[in-house]
Amino acid sequence: MNAPRLLALSIASLLFGPLPLFGVTDTWDGGGGNDDFSTDANWADDTAPVSSPTNTDLVFGSGSLHPHVDSPFNAHSIEFTAIPGTLGFILDGLTLSVGSGGIVNNDPKTSQFENVVSFSGVASSTINANNGGLIFDNTVVLPTSTLTVTGFGDTSFKNFTGTSALNKSGAGTMTWTPNATANFAVTVAAGTLAMGADGLGDVFGSNATIAINGTSTFNINESLILDGALLTRTSGANMNLAAGKTLTVQNGGDVTLSGAFTNTTASSIIVTGTGSTFSSSNSSLEFGGGSSLSVQAGGTVASNAVNIGTSGDGTAAVTGSGSTLDTFSLNVGLAGYSGTFCSRTAQLPTTAPSRSPARALRSRSPAAARRRSARRAPAAER
Repeated sequence: MNAPRLLALSIASLLFGPLPLFGVTDTWDGGGGNDDFSTDANWADDTAPVSSPTNTDLVFGSGSLHPHVDSPFNAHSIEFTAIPGTLGFILDGLTLSVGSGGIVNNDPKTSQFENVVSFSGVASSTINANNGGLIFDNTVVLPTSTLTVTGFGDTSFKNFTGTSALNKSGAGTMTWTPNATANFAVTVAAGTLAMGADGLGDVFGSNATIAINGTSTFNINESLILDGALLTRTSGANMNLAAGKTLTVQNGGDVTLSGAFTNTTASSIIVTGTGSTFSSSNSSLEFGGGSSLSVQAGGTVASNAVNIGTSGDGTAAVTGSGSTLDTFSLNVGLAGYSGTFCSRTAQLPTTAPSRSPARALRSRSPAAARRRSARRAPAAER
């Protein structure tokens, strides 16, 4: 905002009393001798913008591509548009707080934030990769209610902090590579949420939920631990576990899948601890060749049919007191390949009954197994 405009507003305020607040658009042109936000000559009206979460809208479309936030700054909204050349903007420096107007990229080139971006001052806001992509290489602080990530372009994130909600909508792919435990609600309504592969397991805590809805896709490209977290998937949505990765459900975590679940890669499912469950309602669980399923320490896996190693070898293990594999049908390993079922006491029947009621395979303690065997032994053998 330039000086004459500020003077006019000040005089009007004195004559007529306080004026209603309104938004001011400040456009970056990078004409100063450095890349600092606070340098007047870096803005089109040669006046640095006023930090305001409600009235300052920033537009980036020309000039130096590396704006530096040299002191913490608040803006109502940020827009990237009509960027010349082949590269997008890269913002860095101190924390940039964004209001309810959110962030939008209307240019086909990808722009990037290397500084902390915070939405903590508002209830809800939006990150919209409307045309080109957006990359967030530092922490993003959630609003108090909901942050929506949307658009046709792809987005990339590291850590989110906060305990509110993150919604993924729009056709683009959102890649998330966290290195801290997530404890908030995640909803994938459209497009794809992909957990980035970095060799470090991703953890969702007991206050976290993941809902995969509609026709969206959840690609688990890194080992994932649901440490008391809840994951649901509707029948029209997709969930894929990458080869060599493990999905662990522990400490009362729960995975509830509506409809059949088919995962074609060689991967692992571990369900461990009392109250931890992995279930497919009225349908089947199928895992590709080389896959393994382990139910431990009181965990439960339930499905009409469980097929492990549908294209090759497979392994299933039920161990620990109270562990349960509840299914009508269990098939381990494709014909002609190796299939292994391991349990301390529970064994597959030599001839599976047709049209039988659901069979629950439970792991019992060694003492319980001996008592059970003694009850079944003929009197002459006792």
